[in-house]
Amino acid sequence: MKIAVVGGTHGNEPVGREVVEILKEEDRDFRNEYRCFIGNPQAYVEKKRYVDCDLNRAFGKKGVRRGYEKIRAGELEDEIRGKFDFCIDLHTTTSSMGLTAIFNNTHELTRKAGVYLKSEIPDFKLIEEVDLDEDCTHLNRLCPAGVTLEVGPVANNVLNADLILKLKHLVEKLLDFDFSQNFKIQGTEYFKMNGAINFPSGRWYVHPNIEGHDFKEIKKGDPIFLNSKGDSKEWQQAESCFPFFINEAAYLEHQCAFLTSLRKSY
Repeated sequence: MKIAVVGGTHGNEPVGREVVEILKEEDRDFRNEYRCFIGNPQAYVEKKRYVDCDLNRAFGKKGVRRGYEKIRAGELEDEIRGKFDFCIDLHTTTSSMGLTAIFNNTHELTRKAGVYLKSEIPDFKLIEEVDLDEDCTHLNRLCPAGVTLEVGPVANNVLNADLILKLKHLVEKLLDFDFSQNFKIQGTEYFKMNGAINFPSGRWYVHPNIEGHDFKEIKKGDPIFLNSKGDSKEWQQAESCFPFFINEAAYLEHQCAFLTSLRKSY
């Protein structure tokens, strides 16, 4: 297997970039052949998520590219597409999500890799997006298979030693993973993304009952927003949900308070 490891797709998430730089320095041998890439070097210099547009929304048939990220996306396509079998894209979140893998494709090797990590780390969470395969716009779609590893919480532009070591450990497990082995996927729990909840108009905040509690079930009547007067807004839907990316700093530009998911099993 040939694996592309990408860190710094978002310039203000230096933990993944740090892991890539450490891997390059150590130059260890693993079961799988690999090469490391820095996703968005200019955004890193500017300490911003992106320069002109989100590089992690610039791929696939629905991808949007502008300015610097248009150039950088083309460079990464030339360097990665058709040359690697699997992509590991490294990210951090300001939300209390712990260690997670996000699937944006249905390739067998993608699910096998995620299930393997979950079998090794019981608290590891698997998330499957709504838009999969060619409908997905994320960077790891440059390869037939791949995962986004997302770890947190950590503030933007902060190097957190604990998360650096944990993310490096996850990457090394995949670099040394035998993708050809039979691996049982059926019965593994995952969270299927199914929507986004925006802040109401006015001065509303994420309710303390759910702040910092990613993947904790929200049921009808549970408070999800609070204002300065102590008024709350409740979850009105009959079907419960499992929220994640709660109060994620990167999503505030879209007024998004959190994403929702259903708990399922393969």
